[in-house]
Amino acid sequence: MSASFPPESPRIAPDAPNDANAYRESCETVADVLKALRTSRRLSMNRLARRVGVDHSFVSRIESGGRGVSRAILERFADALRATDAERERLLMSAGYGFALEPDVETFRSYPPEVRAKVLELLAVMGGEA
Repeated sequence: MSASFPPESPRIAPDAPNDANAYRESCETVADVLKALRTSRRLSMNRLARRVGVDHSFVSRIESGGRGVSRAILERFADALRATDAERERLLMSAGYGFALEPDVETFRSYPPEVRAKVLELLAVMGGEA
């Protein structure tokens, strides 16, 4: 078999979507989540910036998607927005920082015994410790 030059264009299935990003998983961006949280609280960029201790242009750049944000700054935004645990988690996850909440022993102990047993069983299967 001989190689042709230039190589042939890849063949595309006739039912393939036209959108090149069609197979990407949809997810929220930090810009989307921060703006949604801010506007749900009817805060201006200026007021949120003052609460966090940053310039309003910093908030604008984040919300326009033009600026990355550290986890520490996002935590400050979450505090300034008085975010619920779920909202804080959503904000941090949108930036790729993983879970915000640490496992809490007291919360675990408050679960019904059958739930605790199932969690411990799953941990054992995964090789984790209780």
